[in-house]
Amino acid sequence: MNKNSFGSTVRAKREELQMTQPELAERVGTSQSHVSRIEADQCVPSAVLLIKLAGALRMTAAELLEAVERKAG
Repeated sequence: MNKNSFGSTVRAKREELQMTQPELAERVGTSQSHVSRIEADQCVPSAVLLIKLAGALRMTAAELLEAVERKAG
């Protein structure tokens, strides 16, 4: 996993909030395995899921995408 990727950003924020993958999955209405694949950059979430992920991570979708961009810098 690239530490500047979308998946690594989601994982870092999830861990910062002391949330497990199953907890995040439940909050956004998907499976733990789907969250795992997103964090491993094996898939890209839909726009709807991106918005749900951001909300569960206490961010807006724009803030989440900006965080990814800053890390990629």
